[in-house]
Amino acid sequence: MWSVSSRLVRRIRWFLSPTITFVGLATVVVVVFVSVAPKLTMPVGGVELGKLKDSQDRALAITLEMNKLVISLATLIFGAVAALVLGKDSVRTLDHVQVTLALLALLGASAALYFSYLTYDKLVEMLSNQFLDLNDEAILLPRALQIDSLGVAVVMLAGLFLASVNRGSSLRSGRRKP
Repeated sequence: MWSVSSRLVRRIRWFLSPTITFVGLATVVVVVFVSVAPKLTMPVGGVELGKLKDSQDRALAITLEMNKLVISLATLIFGAVAALVLGKDSVRTLDHVQVTLALLALLGASAALYFSYLTYDKLVEMLSNQFLDLNDEAILLPRALQIDSLGVAVVMLAGLFLASVNRGSSLRSGRRKP
């Protein structure tokens, strides 16, 4: 009787752990998007542009280069997750921790891409309306969120890598991790 109930408890924990993680993460994502959406409207005022000043031109170039870097790193995370999940085999058995880490890394990389394109969109909208303010909240908030979500994706990717290495070494040594 004790083994049946402990096995049942382990199965319930196995099922609930990823579920709770994803529900919690989905709640956080919804709260962030709901709280961010009103702040992403374009401001009424701003510095009207004739020709960009040299400092504005450099700041705009740096912002665009940073976006390109974030997009490249997010794409790299997609490839790294695919390599770790598939491995040398085309089919690989993953435990729920690895699946959770892989999905969180992909979600973080996707959020980084989304906020990068949101930054591009706001810059294009500002420039098409003949003003530029890189310190406006419509630009600063997506830039901060893209870096934060990229950081989450990198940490989850590192966790996935460590989980894969630990699982691979325990399988090679003949003992299996629970």
